[in-house]
Amino acid sequence: MSPPVGPANRGAGAPPVLGVELSGSGAELVPLLAALRAWCRPVVLRPRNDLRPAALLFDALPAAPPDLPWAVASRDPAVLAAAGSRGVRAPDGRVPPGAAYVPPFVRSRLRAARGLGGRPVVSWTSAGWAYSERAGLLPDDLVDTALGCAAIAVVDASGAAPVSAGSAGSAGSAGSAGSAESAAERALAWGAPLVCSPSLCSALRLTPDEHVAVAKTGELTTRAADLAGDDRESSRLSWRGHRWWEDRHDAARTAAVLALGLLPGTARSAQLRMAELGTPPDAEVRQRWNERRL
Repeated sequence: MSPPVGPANRGAGAPPVLGVELSGSGAELVPLLAALRAWCRPVVLRPRNDLRPAALLFDALPAAPPDLPWAVASRDPAVLAAAGSRGVRAPDGRVPPGAAYVPPFVRSRLRAARGLGGRPVVSWTSAGWAYSERAGLLPDDLVDTALGCAAIAVVDASGAAPVSAGSAGSAGSAGSAGSAESAAERALAWGAPLVCSPSLCSALRLTPDEHVAVAKTGELTTRAADLAGDDRESSRLSWRGHRWWEDRHDAARTAAVLALGLLPGTARSAQLRMAELGTPPDAEVRQRWNERRL
């Protein structure tokens, strides 16, 4: 499948062109393509296009490998398996406002700075969210704060509606109750080391002891206490659980990783690296780089 022949860019300062070849509607790629516009110019290739792209993005495995850098973005496990290392999961772009990865060592420093001792646990049941250091249920405007500083998160799906395989919810769901799936994803969005039941782990297609810790309903609290005392294990689960969440929802990070792989020579590669690492847009290191570039 050869791309149209023509100039790779229009003008010296133009962003590189990413050619997009679709076998279907391309609807599931919309969040990713929108995020990619920060780094390149995605263009759906048509027979009349006179642009020669710098790289190609497909939504299915091409019939023959093209002679340009290329990748496949999809949510179909079979397509991703066939694409191998060239496959990236197309994220849905549903990121809760303000959510950011907070690793365990930062959580402990935040608690120490605010005089919050111990290793608190934030937990979810069908009634809502609760914090071990506070009586009663949390109002929803405090849930994200708790998820960003608690040592461990626990989601108890025993009193919720039955979970079914593949019924993953959105981390952006509002409200203190909601579903067990959305509660688990909300915790992972903040990087909270998560303890849940095997059935919930299966419903979200998480890998037990890789992305989350699992325990039977009556043993969730004990497992959470054990995990809170194991800094190495809680850090490992925090990172890998959050990366699982990023792959499914964070279009901005996926776009940065994809652009780095396909367009490594871009003049904005340092900014791409910072985006890949999750550096906040207003971070001092970004501002210093921008000043240096000027």
